[in-house]
Amino acid sequence: MILMTDGVTDAINQADEPYGEERLVDAIRDGWHLPAQELCDRILAVVTEYQGSNPRFDDFTLMVIQSE
Repeated sequence: MILMTDGVTDAINQADEPYGEERLVDAIRDGWHLPAQELCDRILAVVTEYQGSNPRFDDFTLMVIQSE
């Protein structure tokens, strides 16, 4: 289960384009095999890289819960 605020998908790059849900789904799909903490870290890294030097204008909350 992945819980997040809209600050994840609303993160914008240098061209003022939002990260968006499609990119988020791709990041989740690419890292789905990872343990929860690693997937969370990976999503954070990908969104941060996309955002570049743009400051965050919204909260950014992300939680990945894994059950066995």
